[in-house]
Amino acid sequence: MKAHVEPLSPVKKKITVEIEAEDLLKEEETALARLRKQVTIPGFRKGKAPASVVKKRFGDSVRGDVISEMINKTYSQALMEQQIFPVTEADIEIEKADEDGSIVYSATVEVRPEIEPAGYEGMKLKRKAVEVTEEAIDERLEGLRKQSASLDPAPEGHEAAAGDMVAIDFVGKIDGVPFEGGSGENIPLTLGEGRMIPGFEDSIYGAKEGDEVVSEVTFPEEYHAKDLAGKAATFEIKVGEIKVRALPELDDDFAKMVAQLETLEELKADIARGLEGEEREKSKREFRGKLIEMLLEANDFEVPESVVTRQKEHSISRMTQDLTMRGMDPEAMGLDKPEFEAEARAAAERTVKWIYLRDAIAEAEGVTVDDEDVKARIIEIARADGRPLEQIMKFFESPETQQSLRDAIYEERTIELITAKADIEEVNAQEWAKWRGEDE
Repeated sequence: MKAHVEPLSPVKKKITVEIEAEDLLKEEETALARLRKQVTIPGFRKGKAPASVVKKRFGDSVRGDVISEMINKTYSQALMEQQIFPVTEADIEIEKADEDGSIVYSATVEVRPEIEPAGYEGMKLKRKAVEVTEEAIDERLEGLRKQSASLDPAPEGHEAAAGDMVAIDFVGKIDGVPFEGGSGENIPLTLGEGRMIPGFEDSIYGAKEGDEVVSEVTFPEEYHAKDLAGKAATFEIKVGEIKVRALPELDDDFAKMVAQLETLEELKADIARGLEGEEREKSKREFRGKLIEMLLEANDFEVPESVVTRQKEHSISRMTQDLTMRGMDPEAMGLDKPEFEAEARAAAERTVKWIYLRDAIAEAEGVTVDDEDVKARIIEIARADGRPLEQIMKFFESPETQQSLRDAIYEERTIELITAKADIEEVNAQEWAKWRGEDE
């Protein structure tokens, strides 16, 4: 076997292999001898047919099988000899079959990029300081009030307003003709939540119980029902019972009701702690995103297209499954549009580039994760969740979930190493947005 490697790009190589006639003939003879003992040919006892008869009858088939086996064998040998580690299956082509019996084939493969990471030491970074404002606490309190509100029948003569729940009967028509799925009876609708198509609720605001109103609308171009998308329609609506939301008072009793706490001040403090944790996690995510963006800008390299494609398809598949489980139509959400495909590919390329760059930095700095690290993290998760360790261990018993956790620890340690070498300035939200390029 003779092998020659030709680099086609930083992430693609073409391996040309010659299998000599002598080697092929030897394997053919071995295969025919083995077959001769197994087959029964008319006129001969099993295993007693002459080798020439067996070869005449099965020679072409055996040679095809031998060539396939020899390609697999020599391809593996060539990879080991040349220290090539493909990231995808090889594209194999027979280049030449000589009269002397030798063959030449090529195997084109994609490989990991060779990266010498740069720009990760001594980075000048900013990180958003964790801030919890009184406005944020009040907003969360108001949300709890709305969740705890009771729905009471509206007083006589009440005009429907945002937040009210209105029972409606309606009939939708296009060009004066009712259309399928466009009608309903005694349908509860909370005004202002935006559940219906734009314009549907407009005529209901200010209406009283028993009123009949008409809404003129146009279905959105991206509406899930293709036969209605972009069409103008009229909805005849009869307003039934109206219920108004009665918000509870913000007092100690409210704190006891929603959080089993003794005072409103304790509830506010509890909300502040929760918001602080949320802000800390948000700051951590945004910091990671900006750090990765800066590192990718400092390291330009090519990545295997097949790996990007696999990552893109994986992401789209997960999004499709998620939308379907939530009762939403992936096509209606635009997952089949070319622009979404382009966005998904760009995101996949960024993900793949970061993984390769992260691994290169980690390898250069000697970052490792062993089984004990994984076990310790599982124990941490169990303590934080308050669930039995055995239950968490069972979740992480598959190779896939363990590898996912191992990768997460690996990345955390790599980012911690980079930030330990960085100059980091804590800034307020406005300065942070400006640094990230979000300030207009």
